[in-house]
Amino acid sequence: MKKLLTIITLLAVQMNSMAQNHAVYEWKDSVPVIRATSDMDSITFYLPEDLVDLSTGKPSEIKKTSMTSSFALSSAFTFANDSITEQGICYSPFNSQPTINDSRAYFGTFAKGSCEVTITGLKNGTFYYYRPYLRVADEVFYGQVGTFSTWEDAGNQASDIYKTLKSKGNYKTYLRLMEDPDVCDADAEAGSLAQALSQPGTKTIFAANDQVWDNFFSHNKTLSQNNPWHTATSYEKLSKNQKSLLLHASVLNHAISVEQLSDGIGENPAKGVVLRRHTDVEAMDSIARVAVSDLPVSYWSVDKQNSEEYANLPEADQWHKLRNSGKDSVYMLQDNSSSMMVHLTKEFMKKERITDEDFRIITGQKRDANDVHIYNVGIDEADIVCENGYINSMSQPLVPLANMAEVIRTNGRTNIFAHLLDRFSVPFRTEVLNANDSIYVKRYYSYRGYGSSTNYDAKCWMDEDGNIIAGTGESVLRYDPGWNGYFPGGKTEENDMGAMFVPNDKQMLDFFSHGGGALLIKEFTKDPALDYNINDLDKLYRDVDQIPLDYVNKIINHCMQESFTASVPSKMTSLRDIGTYEQIFFPEDVESIDTALLACNGVVYVMGRMQSPTDYSSVAAPAFLRSTNKIMRWAVYADNYSSQQALGAHYYAYLKAMESRFSFFMPSDEALGYYYDPVSFTSRYPRMLKFKYNPNSPQFPFVTNARDVCYRYDIATGQIGSSIVTSQFVQSDITDRLRQILEGSTIAHTGWENTINTDENEYYLAKNGMGIKVTRENGRVVRAQGGFQLENEREGLEANNPGILYCNVDQQENTEYRNGYTFTMDAPLIPAARSVFGVLANMNRGAEGYVEDYMDQNAESNPFYEFFNLCICREGSVETLILNSGLVDESKYNLNIPSDVEARQRILNLYSTFVTEKAVDWRVQFFNNFNYTVLVPSNEAIREAIDNGLPTWDNIFEDYLSSLENGVLKTAEDSLRIQAKIIYLTNFVRSHFVDKSYFADKSTMRETTVTTNSFNREAGMFVKYRIKREKSGVLSIQDAYNTGSWKHTIAESHGLATQNIMTCDRELSGEVKRRMTNGNNINGIRFNNTSYAVVHLIDGVLQHTNQKPAQLWGNKSAAENARLYIKRFAIQ
Repeated sequence: MKKLLTIITLLAVQMNSMAQNHAVYEWKDSVPVIRATSDMDSITFYLPEDLVDLSTGKPSEIKKTSMTSSFALSSAFTFANDSITEQGICYSPFNSQPTINDSRAYFGTFAKGSCEVTITGLKNGTFYYYRPYLRVADEVFYGQVGTFSTWEDAGNQASDIYKTLKSKGNYKTYLRLMEDPDVCDADAEAGSLAQALSQPGTKTIFAANDQVWDNFFSHNKTLSQNNPWHTATSYEKLSKNQKSLLLHASVLNHAISVEQLSDGIGENPAKGVVLRRHTDVEAMDSIARVAVSDLPVSYWSVDKQNSEEYANLPEADQWHKLRNSGKDSVYMLQDNSSSMMVHLTKEFMKKERITDEDFRIITGQKRDANDVHIYNVGIDEADIVCENGYINSMSQPLVPLANMAEVIRTNGRTNIFAHLLDRFSVPFRTEVLNANDSIYVKRYYSYRGYGSSTNYDAKCWMDEDGNIIAGTGESVLRYDPGWNGYFPGGKTEENDMGAMFVPNDKQMLDFFSHGGGALLIKEFTKDPALDYNINDLDKLYRDVDQIPLDYVNKIINHCMQESFTASVPSKMTSLRDIGTYEQIFFPEDVESIDTALLACNGVVYVMGRMQSPTDYSSVAAPAFLRSTNKIMRWAVYADNYSSQQALGAHYYAYLKAMESRFSFFMPSDEALGYYYDPVSFTSRYPRMLKFKYNPNSPQFPFVTNARDVCYRYDIATGQIGSSIVTSQFVQSDITDRLRQILEGSTIAHTGWENTINTDENEYYLAKNGMGIKVTRENGRVVRAQGGFQLENEREGLEANNPGILYCNVDQQENTEYRNGYTFTMDAPLIPAARSVFGVLANMNRGAEGYVEDYMDQNAESNPFYEFFNLCICREGSVETLILNSGLVDESKYNLNIPSDVEARQRILNLYSTFVTEKAVDWRVQFFNNFNYTVLVPSNEAIREAIDNGLPTWDNIFEDYLSSLENGVLKTAEDSLRIQAKIIYLTNFVRSHFVDKSYFADKSTMRETTVTTNSFNREAGMFVKYRIKREKSGVLSIQDAYNTGSWKHTIAESHGLATQNIMTCDRELSGEVKRRMTNGNNINGIRFNNTSYAVVHLIDGVLQHTNQKPAQLWGNKSAAENARLYIKRFAIQ
């Protein structure tokens, strides 16, 4: 190895030619060039590092506070300038590679040969690292590291570790272990550990005295039979493997004080960054002979196991070859990597914000301020200094911890979870011993495992020799819980480890008997038992083993946290679900920790509460789990699995919001064969659509071009006819309708309670504002209706097909989950086909023709007729009135510029209640993708208001015509009057449209403020009303100017139901006209905006202002009043 050095010209290199001639030969482009040194400020060249050699000598004298040692320096150089050189010894009690930045004893400037230095001011009874150094300018050369220990007391020099233990007299068991031939072969090159600890070197040991060993053997008698240490009840009963582990786990192969345990590595080690260190344990120390009867067992169907189709799938029993090999036992390793020592120090805990309460939960012990624990074992006496290292006297023998997978398998409280975990395990052959025997290591298929950033290939399963046998999609774990050295990505094995929050057997049993796990068993197991017994789990194992692994892994992965430090109990409530970023744990979950079990690669928290994956515990569970709901599973999860953002709704995250409370009315695959498409009702071909799942097209799994996808639908009778050959069900149709179905089938309840099964109310609002009516029997929802179903019910149709009058709830699937209820339906809820316009016009669904054809149709039988007339200008053009009265300044718009034409039209539309642009029929122009209530005064109330001066469009147009002279209004007062009438009428109509849908429901509703669509510019706010429900089935409304006078909804008029009438105004991506003659004309039509409203007839008009019409026109002061009114209520 070579080093680039820059040395100033005062450095005299021993080259005679250069010294005498003051010249340097430079080899450049294969040509030698002679350069004078007087022309150079410096010389840069490469030097071999071995040109400087520093030999470290042994200490010649050690005392209580001093040490004397020599070192030798040899070099091919002579340095003429003493001011740039320095040599001596650097030393440190902490840094195992001391540098001149630590303490140093100065010898002098550059001097070859042997040098002796005495270090003073040392701390008594302390272990030190030291080495010689030579500094030349900015470069420093070091010799090898040596160690020494100062005397504890004057005249009492420290002895080596072995002699110190011998002299104490109460470490006989530990010394016996050191010298045991089962552990250390005295004839081997390395010799026994006892020999190693008698010689120079650096070691740190963690030894237990004889009384502690006696306590250890007695305690082992109380362990469960699952625990591999339950037989170690005396020294004589320790196996060779156990002896090896006990000895080597107590030794660090370098000298380090307790204070240094959490220090990093390097010249300037960071404090509080190390959690784990490698001990003297090697991977082969964990080798054990395991009876084949104790190997993992899977009850995956024997028929499937033996079939060619299933034999190589990951569900297959990966251990059956070993169990059926004819052997009684096999050699097994826990892992290919060695178990590391875990130590919790105050420095590490402070840096990682781990509290004393965290420590208590993790170790089961109370922590004092300066405690240091190795695993969960306290140090009774720390840093006993020896000449070759440190001894720490322990309160228990150090038993190397098993990994999390083994802890889960052996603790006796998590047997069910352990069985599930073992389904992901496989024996990998790590070494062939002979023709009959091999050594196997137990591995777990995972995204992150020992040996690489991903454990082999996360999408492939392999046989025992690592050969790929099958591909999988998601059937792997987040990380390998059996990897002893596991650490999170972005960290090191010293810095961090993992954590698993594992439900105890009682919680797991309940999950598979009643919770989301029961759904899994019902879905994948024939004749499931479901009457499981905690004392006989074999029946449960046989059922759960039929669940595919890409479902099982979600249970396990939800319990896995990648970082120990980020998931200690005090930080549990900040943990978030990977997929939804929802909070996983709450304070009650922290309190439910039964116990914490420390492992060599993490902590296993045994939980008294089941935190199942949101896919299994949320209202999305039936969609995710049931094979009868494939379409809804795709709809809910498509944006998660597909890079194309198929629906753009990310509905899986919404339904898995665990702090919300939902009611999800989910149509099954069969139910989605009855989607009555309301967009088509005004075309020549009203249609019913069948959603059909196509498993051969996973990215978009639907049939789109088939005769049996689109069917004729008779709006008047509810009959389904023949297929529409010319019509197709294109991709945009499917995604658009599915989005509407999802958002119209989900109720988000306020507060923490979801009482939809027992609530007395019947009406609810879905996520998109669509109204839903539910019917209950015996305290359970039995059916639900959308606006379409309610329309059919009002019109007297017969329930000759699913979803015509109502959608029935499958009572086997009326299930409560952690965040609400899911009701599986026999048909999808469909919003009303009629718009607000259609209801107010009393227009039949699918009616043909134009507005003038049906404005007066059945006028006498239309309870909304008079209010509807106020919304429509019949005698002339609203545009003519607005432009000629001066409400819009035409000079601002160039009609030759399309953008000006559009802007002008937008202004004109503000004075219209309804517009036809991109509507199924007509839509309310000021609706904006929200939900509303339309409060329609009765015909009698409107006529009374007209008698009291309320203008109508007919009246305004008549006034306009009578005020014309030569085609223009005669006076400015005429313009002002016409403007005031237009604005007054527009605001009167708008003030009866309020934000949010309110139903005349059964329960009382406290008085609340509602916002109308009439805007008071002077106040800078929309006009407000008050609304309440004091008695069942009646809404009461009060405007601001009739204090004490409440208007009430009317349930029935003209033989029609006149309250709680649901409507839907649709703004579409294209035009749908009644004159269409081809079914294909509605293909690809999407919903741009959908606004839902509920219409109520009320027994009086509502006032948006305290100014009466007579004050604005018809008297001497009217002009000024009109001017002030226009200023206040001009349409914007």
